[in-house]
Amino acid sequence: MVITVQEIKWSQTPEEVHVQIFFSKGYNPKRSHIFTSNDFIKINCPPFFREIFLSHPINEPQSRCRLLQNEIRFILIKSAIEEWETLEKIEKHSDNIHKKEDIENMLRIAHIRQQQEAQEKLEKKVLVKRKDVEKIIKRESEIRLKTSENDREIMQHGKNNIEEIQLKKDKEQTTLEKTKELTINSIPHIRSQETITVEFTNRRFPTPKRESQNDLEDEWIRNQLQKK
Repeated sequence: MVITVQEIKWSQTPEEVHVQIFFSKGYNPKRSHIFTSNDFIKINCPPFFREIFLSHPINEPQSRCRLLQNEIRFILIKSAIEEWETLEKIEKHSDNIHKKEDIENMLRIAHIRQQQEAQEKLEKKVLVKRKDVEKIIKRESEIRLKTSENDREIMQHGKNNIEEIQLKKDKEQTTLEKTKELTINSIPHIRSQETITVEFTNRRFPTPKRESQNDLEDEWIRNQLQKK
C-alpha cells in the first residue's frame, strides 16, 4: 500500500527555501530514494511516496538534502531572488493531463545529466590519475638525477682523496729521504787504521824460570830498561 505524504512545512528567505517532510511510523531513512530536478522533487521510501512540483525553479546542484529519523529536510537554493507565494505549483485540470509526460521528460533529462556528471567524474579521475603519474615520473627523474650527482660527487671526492693521500705519501717520502741525508752527514768519519809494532825484550836466562828467581829476573829487566 502506497502512502502519500501530506505533512509538509516550508519557509523561505530571499535566497533559499527550507522544506520539511514528516513521516509517520514505519519510515526508514536507509530505504529513501530522492530525486530532484530544477523544478521537481520525488520522494520514494516504501510505503511512503510524494511528488512536489515546485512553483519556481531552483539551483539544483547547489541545493542540499538531509535524511533524519522521522523527516527529510531540504535546503533549496532559488534560481532568482524572489518571493514564492506557494511551494508547489498550482495545478489546473489541463496540467494534470500532462503531468505524466512532464515527469517522464524530467526523468529523461535527469538521466542524461547523471550520465554527463558520471562522464565528467570519470574524466576528472583520469586527469587526476594522469597528473599523479606525471608527478611520480617527475619525482623519480629528480631522484635519479640527484643520485647521479651524488655518485659523481662521491667519485670526485674519492679521486681527490686518493690524490691527497698520494701527495701526502710523496711528501712523507721526501721528508724521510732528507732526514736520512742529514743523519748520514752528521755521523763522524771513522779514523784510518794504523799498525803498532810492539817489541818484547828477549829473556836471557839460561835456566828455566823459577819462582825463587823472580826477584833476580825483575832486577835484570829494570836494568835493561834503564839502558835504553
